[in-house]
Amino acid sequence: MPIRLIPHALRQQLRSQYTLESLELIVQELISNGIDSGASQITIRIDLESCYVEVSDNGSGISSTDLPLLGQRYTSSRDLPNPQLLPEVTRSMQLRPTGFRGEALASLSHIALVELHTRAQSKAPGAVVILQDGWIIEQRSPGHIGSHYPTGTTVRVHNIFYRTPVRRKQLQESSPALLLSRVKKVVETMALIRPCLAFTAINQKNTRFIVQLPEVRKLLLISTVRDRIRRFRIVDRCSL
Repeated sequence: MPIRLIPHALRQQLRSQYTLESLELIVQELISNGIDSGASQITIRIDLESCYVEVSDNGSGISSTDLPLLGQRYTSSRDLPNPQLLPEVTRSMQLRPTGFRGEALASLSHIALVELHTRAQSKAPGAVVILQDGWIIEQRSPGHIGSHYPTGTTVRVHNIFYRTPVRRKQLQESSPALLLSRVKKVVETMALIRPCLAFTAINQKNTRFIVQLPEVRKLLLISTVRDRIRRFRIVDRCSL
């Protein structure tokens, strides 16, 4: 059998599946983007039945000049490292799991429909962007949103794994409690690394909290950090 070059579109889909192979990885990447935006509050909403994830933050938002780069691979808001220092940077980033590869939105747009609402400044009108297959297929001003729409970004991921029936079936047939517990673990881990941020994760099916962690400012007080860790265990199992 002859060896053939895989078409570009299929290469992008295959790469995205391995970059974001699970629900919790999708949540982790979107949280990382929120952290990089300078957010102090991050809210995650999940609907397992419709394969939907939403992550909102109150960070700096995305400026109109940066919108055309959304969904393209290797685009990042982070300061880019010196290529000669990349091995060292990569090792250090393993200790700080925030997005810096420029892969998250690009990969998401190949396995789901991505709807992004953002506002960069309090006086800016904001924008709504729809991403698919690494491209912006729609961009508009949020005309229905008033001037009080907060600064920040909301990423809504619809119809996850719609192009990969086997993976989507695995997601839909997995135990909801197991999936939500994995998401909870990701949120808890990110909260430990960034204790000055407030995290909330909500199960859209019953509007119950998966986990809710307020910000902790007094990092030097052992009792405060201990209290934050203890909060991880105080979760209503019925919400899962």
